[in-house]
Amino acid sequence: MKKTIALLLALVMVVGLVACGGSSKKEEAKTLTVYSPHDSDPLNAGVAAFEAAYPDIHVEVIADGTTNLIHKIEAE
Repeated sequence: MKKTIALLLALVMVVGLVACGGSSKKEEAKTLTVYSPHDSDPLNAGVAAFEAAYPDIHVEVIADGTTNLIHKIEAE
């Protein structure tokens, strides 16, 4: 149950980030980074579905502890 909720939450965040992204006329590789405090295993199905729907966007999942992710986001 928790994995399903985490997957749905991650997918909502991904779709929200993509919807906010602007389009450019140049063809360039686009990468969407998803930070997850959970293992990447629960997200793999959602990532695969997203990449199938948006083949020009590569999804990179960074799974780590919550504290480490917060420090990484603050640094970026």
